[in-house]
Amino acid sequence: MMSSYDESQERFEEFLRTYKDEQGALAYWTRVQQMSINDEVSLSIDFQDLISFDNLFLALATENPQKFIDTVNEALVSVLRIEDPDYVNSIDITTIKARITNYSDHVALRAIRSKHIGKLVHVSGIMMRASEVKPLLVQAMFQCRICDEKIPQTQEEGRYTEPARCPLCDKKTPMRLLPHESQFRDWQKVRIQESPDELPPGQMPRSVDIILEGDIVDISRSGDLVKVTGVLQ
Repeated sequence: MMSSYDESQERFEEFLRTYKDEQGALAYWTRVQQMSINDEVSLSIDFQDLISFDNLFLALATENPQKFIDTVNEALVSVLRIEDPDYVNSIDITTIKARITNYSDHVALRAIRSKHIGKLVHVSGIMMRASEVKPLLVQAMFQCRICDEKIPQTQEEGRYTEPARCPLCDKKTPMRLLPHESQFRDWQKVRIQESPDELPPGQMPRSVDIILEGDIVDISRSGDLVKVTGVLQ
């Protein structure tokens, strides 16, 4: 029996291949085919197109946002692997992202509450400042200092985590990080502030910090109006 996860990924792959715009042209498939030519790793998806194709995606995005994000990303990787396997094999597939735009649940910055934690939300505001772009360690390769065994370790949510002990010699010892055999991703923290049209008279503007990763870092500047869809942490 096919799981709902498999069904939703299959439906998203079908969406990428078959969804047509008002002029009858394939809205996303042509862009998928151009990704390797343009050396792109992300594809912007209008959420309203997605839910007009299948309301399943609205339910999934609402009930389990992280599963929704993982599903659309894995589906994009899947169709790219069939369309251009050489390109997929030449890059880190964890950088391939389906970027959701025009999400239904817009939340004003001053309306953000604890009930939104873990939810997929759409916020907008004026870019106030941005950190420098830094490398984020996402998949580390460690080496045991006693027996030289190499040990891969996924890094969760930016926290540096070494293996508890060596699986070969079973010793609990500080590990040596091998940067050239590890995977890094560009990372940046930005702050956006309420835009003037959302600011109540006489109130101080509210702001929120946002983490950007991958190909969306360092593309906005102070003073830009930005719109962001992501999971509130």
